[in-house]
Amino acid sequence: MKKHILYIASENKIKEAKKDLERFVSSKKPNDHYTLTLTTKENLDFSIYFVKKLEDLSTYLRSYPLDIILYDERDRNTCAKEAIKIIRSEITLLSSTLGLDFHFSMQKVATIIGHHDETEKILFYLGRRNLKEVFVNPKKFFSSVENISTLLQYKKNSIKGDKIGFACGGGGLDGYLYSLGCILAINHALEKGKLEDCHYFSGISSGSIVSSILAKKLSIEDNILALYGRSRLYKTFSARILYDFAGFEFFKRMMSYGFRKDTGESLKASERFLRSMPTGLFHGRKFVKYFEECLEAAGVENGFKKEFNNLFIGATDQDTFEHVVFGLEPWNHIKLSDAIRASSALVPLLAPWRIDGTSFIDGQITRSCNIDLLIRKGCNLIIIVDPVMPYSKEIIEGVDVQGGFYTVIQTIKALIYSRFKARLNHLHERHPEVSFILFQPEGDAAYSMRGLPMKSKINTDLLTESYRSTLWRIRKRYQVYDSKLKNFSFELKSPDELISLTRKKVIDII
Repeated sequence: MKKHILYIASENKIKEAKKDLERFVSSKKPNDHYTLTLTTKENLDFSIYFVKKLEDLSTYLRSYPLDIILYDERDRNTCAKEAIKIIRSEITLLSSTLGLDFHFSMQKVATIIGHHDETEKILFYLGRRNLKEVFVNPKKFFSSVENISTLLQYKKNSIKGDKIGFACGGGGLDGYLYSLGCILAINHALEKGKLEDCHYFSGISSGSIVSSILAKKLSIEDNILALYGRSRLYKTFSARILYDFAGFEFFKRMMSYGFRKDTGESLKASERFLRSMPTGLFHGRKFVKYFEECLEAAGVENGFKKEFNNLFIGATDQDTFEHVVFGLEPWNHIKLSDAIRASSALVPLLAPWRIDGTSFIDGQITRSCNIDLLIRKGCNLIIIVDPVMPYSKEIIEGVDVQGGFYTVIQTIKALIYSRFKARLNHLHERHPEVSFILFQPEGDAAYSMRGLPMKSKINTDLLTESYRSTLWRIRKRYQVYDSKLKNFSFELKSPDELISLTRKKVIDII
């Protein structure tokens, strides 16, 4: 697996480094700055980029899939302590601008310092910054295979392997439409490989449907055509399948709590009224039946694999509010259709779903994405589709003009997104050896998804908006994404081909 090092140093130190590296060089590629491709005796294959100015850091982070930043303070005006502050600031800014997958762990940053009167204090300060390594005035640093090996190797308990994971978050009906358009765009953008080739799949809420489609290798195109009523394999997927009104449940609860006073408890009228309200306006039974019919039509088993299961679906235990993963013991024996329905039980819209005596509600209540599970399974590259984001484009009149309901939805989305952001940043720091590629709503897709995620009608325009925004995201981050994917035998089409794809509508492509 190829690594990429950015060496920030003075002109003299760069000359020394190039001279030391001559004996390892397999090829030289002139660029804006000089690039060397090296293969050591220990099979450490990597490229190194030489930079004189610290201000150029942001440009390289945007354009190259860097694995290590090595800052050499010797013969420079900016000491390592100040340089680390600048690097941390640039990393934070880049992550907020380009996305959470561009967060750069400080465990990928190393420094070389010269001799100081207070070397121990400087080492202590740098050590508190959670850096990968601090080298004290080494002579001919790049002439030592041991130094290079130390720079490139991660900690002993790091994830080692070449597995790819796919994780998909929720977002209701809008999230499902966005995710379908997104994965179609990713597959069309790939010259080599498909998302169905990933080793492990994780899904939560409506993302459990998308992950199941990929894990079971169901046709993405047919699932999209079903939204238009044009699939030859599946029946038409309409809003009526989702919204089967739970009228009898409402009547039953009203009779039990609303009118009866002999409930065994001393309840005030207001408490009886609140208890009479159903936990879900819709059953979701038609949805379960529809998915079972889809699996049957595709000739696929409605369950998790017995021997090598690669699909995991998250839900929330309604009583304990613990996160439960279907596909892991003891929840690997249930029907896949039940797992998806339980994971998607977005109360108070969709009622809780009962499995083996336990009631489950939406998995996104307790977890945004089960990324940790994919890492534990040995995935070094994780492709994430996360549809839940608050609509952040400035509204001239302010959010308040949209009303209280819109504000509540925005608040919930912000809470879910903040939790996801904190978790992903934590995983970046904890597992610097793992690469992430993240897709989230942008542009027209984000605008269409503002407000309630469960719309009354299926907005098929969102498929095209998601498709186009995903292709543009890949195009803007092409060099970084392509390099990450090539390490795992995936490869993107040319940038020109990606641009040509953005001119088409989804329905015209499939």
